[in-house]
Amino acid sequence: MTLERFSLPVILLLAVAAWGATLYLSGIPLSWDHIKPYGITLAVVSATLTAFDRIGWKWWPLRLCSKIPDLNGTWCVELHSTYEIPETGKRVAPIQGFASIRQTYSKLSIRLMTKDSDSFLIASNILQRDDNTIEIAGVYQSDPKVHLRGKESEIHYGSFKVRLVGNPVAAMDGHYWTDRHTKGTVTYGSRVSALADNFDEASRLFATNRKSA
Repeated sequence: MTLERFSLPVILLLAVAAWGATLYLSGIPLSWDHIKPYGITLAVVSATLTAFDRIGWKWWPLRLCSKIPDLNGTWCVELHSTYEIPETGKRVAPIQGFASIRQTYSKLSIRLMTKDSDSFLIASNILQRDDNTIEIAGVYQSDPKVHLRGKESEIHYGSFKVRLVGNPVAAMDGHYWTDRHTKGTVTYGSRVSALADNFDEASRLFATNRKSA
């Protein structure tokens, strides 16, 4: 993970203080000229870390510094839930949806969009296992469409864990739990590089992609 911006100046100040103390204890006279490079050093280090966080981590050979995979894009998603429709008592049919993933080296945003609701990450963590498999665990909030609240569904929270498949990642699969006492499986399949902001836009992206294939 990259350093937080607010902590970088503090770390550099500590480095300057340690450097100055070392020079002083070594008997080297100190002057204000020794601190002049601080501003330039802070700007260079900040710009370098920002560039790495946003773009550089995706490039070879910088990718050798971390095993974090690049998941950016819009994914086709299928959910199987234990949720039962109140009127019939039957389980809901498999749900088709899409997930827009916006990612930097230090941050991960996943917005899962279905016809009836949007879900977004509240917290997440990328887990690298000893057998070199990678998983994502997270907590999310689900917001059903307004006209469904109080009838078919309400705002609720849940957690999930998915395992990444392939290198580069070609799919993800796992399971989830909700505070409505439901659970299910989730599968991320095909992906397009463009990012969608809602279900309809994602549907058009995949329709266009199928026509051009």
